[in-house]
Amino acid sequence: MKRIAPFPPIWGLPAPSARLYLCGEFAENQYYTLSMSQGLTALRYAVSFGKYNTLGVQCGMGYFYRGEKNKFYGFSVFNRNCSVIPRIDYRLSSPKHELSVGVNWAHQMVKQHDYEVDIKTTSIQHLDFQTCFAPYAYYAAEYDMLAADLTYVYHLRKAGLGMRLRYMNVSGNRLEDVAYTKEIGFNSVCAMISPQPDRHDEHWLNGSLFVIF
Repeated sequence: MKRIAPFPPIWGLPAPSARLYLCGEFAENQYYTLSMSQGLTALRYAVSFGKYNTLGVQCGMGYFYRGEKNKFYGFSVFNRNCSVIPRIDYRLSSPKHELSVGVNWAHQMVKQHDYEVDIKTTSIQHLDFQTCFAPYAYYAAEYDMLAADLTYVYHLRKAGLGMRLRYMNVSGNRLEDVAYTKEIGFNSVCAMISPQPDRHDEHWLNGSLFVIF
């Protein structure tokens, strides 16, 4: 009997065993939804003095929502926060030089949050710590933020050379009732978020150089 060789694999497609797994994953993902929305409303007042100077004051209100639902597992997670963001900035705009300096402070308040999740398999239970609880706990925090930015541009005849510096400091605490009380199903070798409420501290510094034509 002559044996007919199977069709060769198509480049770019996963192996048959992997395709079976992906089909099962897609079947579960059709029950999953991730919703995110955010917005900022601000009122600004600026006054000019001298020939090239402008001083501005701004006060804003921010809104943030993030929600996850999976009907396959029957879980629901959401965070709803709001923030107050005042800002003051100064701008110098002359034929040769442009300078912009701004400082803003923000306070985030948690308005609503909910975590109802129980993901498990036959071999490993409570896999939701990394996939669901970590982002939920990250947003379930009340903190103060201080941010500053500086931009300078020197204008040449047909181009401009510029630099931009940004700094941000976030300091606060996770809510006391946001804790993971179940046993963690799988501990990562990388640094993980704490199961219990802890400090929420971040420090960011960014610098860039650019050319304007």
